[in-house]
This record gives sequence, structure tokens and C-alpha cells, in this order.
Amino acid sequence: WSWTATSNNADDDASSTLEILMGPQLAAVTGKKIDGINDAPSSSYVSDKKRNELLALEWNFTKEKILKNFSNCSAFHYRSKLLPLELNRRIQENLGTATSLADVYEERLDLSQEELELVQNAIFTEPDDQTAWWYHRFVVTWASPITILKKNMEEDEDDKSAIIQAYLALLQDEADPIRDLIATEEEDGSGCKWGLLALHMILENIIKLSSLSEGDEDDEMLREEADECLEKLIRIDPVRATRYESMKQKYC
Repeated sequence: WSWTATSNNADDDASSTLEILMGPQLAAVTGKKIDGINDAPSSSYVSDKKRNELLALEWNFTKEKILKNFSNCSAFHYRSKLLPLELNRRIQENLGTATSLADVYEERLDLSQEELELVQNAIFTEPDDQTAWWYHRFVVTWASPITILKKNMEEDEDDKSAIIQAYLALLQDEADPIRDLIATEEEDGSGCKWGLLALHMILENIIKLSSLSEGDEDDEMLREEADECLEKLIRIDPVRATRYESMKQKYC
């Protein structure tokens, strides 16, 4: 139902990315000639309105598929490709062209929170299924402001600090329910490999970002918790013990 290939600059070129993802659909509906698609009719312009309509259909379609089957890897993967396109659509719709970095990041964060709520349904329903955990990791990483801030070094320091604090709040909000899930699974005697990996990743991000802001996070306590995650992983997943040991070296 879609092409899974996409360009690496999806944030910057939503139109071309959507054409790659949805070449056959765009060609059939709009008559636009898409490079590399032999059965596309003669060229015509694809309006922003039509493109957004198609994007909305695909966006809703992937959600329906995920809610029907939390193990639907194809739907999660396709949604990850649509995510930056949906962000661009919301920025255009809600902010127009006069946008500040803080406003743009707020839209990114709001969308990320929506996606994390969606994926939480999956990871709490089937915590041993790595499909939803992959998307969870993808969204948490995608929401990070680091790359954005590096591209906007001239931005006001107060605005940068506010953006980092907003992301730290998102990370904290994600950490708490995962801690609860890990505790529940441990009580059942099974452990929660993917939850431990997710919590470790979140703690790593908090440690890195708190050094860039005026946050009051206790780095030593967070490092101890991150190491505890790895120790538990070594016990429940001994085949990959060497990998987890090497991850611990980052804090030495």
C-alpha cells in the first residue's frame, strides 16, 4: 500500500518525500508524472490541498492498522516516514510562515507526545513485542532538539534553555510509566528487556541534556539507575552481556 523508500531530508522537502512514499497513489489521483513510475499519466500539478488530503488519509490509515494489530511493523515503519510530513503540515496550518524556533519545536513536541501516547497502548499491552518499542525509541529520538539547536546557534539562550527543559519534561514523563512497567514485569518474574533498554536510553538523554541546561537533575543518581538497567539486562539477556558491558563504559 505504499513505497517505503524516502529521502534523507524529509523535514526539508515534504513534497518530494510524499511523492516517493505515495508515487502510485499520487499518480492515480492527480495525474502527476512521478519520476521512476512508468504507469504515471502525463504531468499535472499536485496542489498542497490534495497532497495534505492524501497525507491525512495515509496518516489515519496507519493509526487504524496499528490499533488493530500492535505488532504491525509495516504500519509503524510507514508512520515514521510520514511523521515529519505531518509535522510540516501542522506547522503550515497552525503557524503559517512567520514562525519562531520555539513555536516550531512546540509543534514537534506536541506531535511527539501524541505518538508516544499511541505507542504506550502497544507497549503496555505486549511489553515483549519489540515492534512498538522500536517506534517508541524512534519518536523519543526524533523529538530531541539537539539537531535543531545546532542549526540555530544564534537563537536566544533563554529560548534554547526553554526548549531543552520542555524535552527533559517529556523524557521524565516517559520514564515514570516505563519504570512502573518494569517493576510489574519483575514481580511476575519475567523481566522486561525492551523496557529496560528504553529506560536506559531515556536516562542517557536526560544526563546529556541536563548538562546543557540549568536543570537540577542528579546526574550521579541517574547514572546509577542507568547502570542498574544494564545489570538487569545482563542477567535476563546474557547472550548480549558484552554489549551491555560496553554500554556501561560510557559512564566510567
